[in-house]
Amino acid sequence: MTPMRVSKKLTTSRDKRLSLDRYSPNVHFSLGLACMFTLRPERGIAAFEEAIGLNPSFAAAYVLLRQMYLYAVPREGDPSWRRRAFASA
Repeated sequence: MTPMRVSKKLTTSRDKRLSLDRYSPNVHFSLGLACMFTLRPERGIAAFEEAIGLNPSFAAAYVLLRQMYLYAVPREGDPSWRRRAFASA
């Protein structure tokens, strides 16, 4: 299966899960993981932030959100990336 087909399948699956239970932090966490592995950092960051918003003690979401900020957010021209990364820890 090609990466594009996997990405399309994940998106379809994500849409179905979110329509079933958009208030589940685990659904948003899974979406964040899928976005992380399919190189969609902006959407992944938003998904991890949503998971944390629904469950503020979701430690794994904080860890991966920090990783996304450290490795996926462009550092040039945006001095706030370091503050955001370390504030999420």
